[in-house]
Amino acid sequence: TIPLSGFADGTFEIQFKEENPASLILHYGNKTKNISLDGDCHEERSKIYCDSVADLREFDGEEIYYWYTLTDVAGNIDESKKRRLSVDTTAPVINNPNSFWTQRGKYIYFNISVTEENFDEINYHYIDIKGDLKSRLLCSTLKNGMCIAKRSFIKGHYGLTVNVIDKAGNSVGAPAVFDVN
Repeated sequence: TIPLSGFADGTFEIQFKEENPASLILHYGNKTKNISLDGDCHEERSKIYCDSVADLREFDGEEIYYWYTLTDVAGNIDESKKRRLSVDTTAPVINNPNSFWTQRGKYIYFNISVTEENFDEINYHYIDIKGDLKSRLLCSTLKNGMCIAKRSFIKGHYGLTVNVIDKAGNSVGAPAVFDVN
């Protein structure tokens, strides 16, 4: 089962071996979700892989257990290991989305104010003059809710997307467009 530990955002996966599965149930928090073995699962090299998305908003900020119950056509039942996860369904917030950067010549000064309890990183990406996607890390930690960084850019027009990501994979992006002469 995936995720094994850490945070849950509502995406769960399982892989199993069973020639004649009849039903698969995802248990999470105090809820259950029946998974369609036809639509949500696929077979690959004699294993069955199933993906499921559950609405965990009511558990945001809490810890839950999740596990699967698999039943075959003969009525045999097997349960996966119960796993405990912290739930985070809330995207990070950029508190200054219209004023998080300034430019001085070839330098861009980032001063990003963030609200996020489970912060992971801030990065940016853009398409370079060759058409290649470039991604760079800005901050992997916050100091008093702030990411302060300075980056230099070569001559050209830039359309960056700055992304704030939390440990559960939730993210928010903001644009930064500028020219370096």
